[in-house]
Amino acid sequence: MQSAKLPSAKKIDYLLIAPIVALFVFGLFWLDYETKSISDLFKAENLVAFVLYFAPTVCLCYLLHYRFSKSSGRAASIITALLIGIPSASIGLIAVFLLIKNS
Repeated sequence: MQSAKLPSAKKIDYLLIAPIVALFVFGLFWLDYETKSISDLFKAENLVAFVLYFAPTVCLCYLLHYRFSKSSGRAASIITALLIGIPSASIGLIAVFLLIKNS
């Protein structure tokens, strides 16, 4: 049985994308009006929300980086993946949550 290999993007690139996305998601939660201190970010409901935002966002950024790494340089593909992936995933997730709430 063969393992899947990512041909053009290095593994370190994927390890760099995850913390950047995590910092963005924590920053998004920090902007929430109910957040008064850093300890509020680590409450159970915020950690569940963190996973709901983090997982799709990081997956989208990984896919975009994989796609862009074939045609552009390493740094350019990481930056482009983050600049496109983070806002797209955030807007998409908020839209899905609003659709679920209103249906």
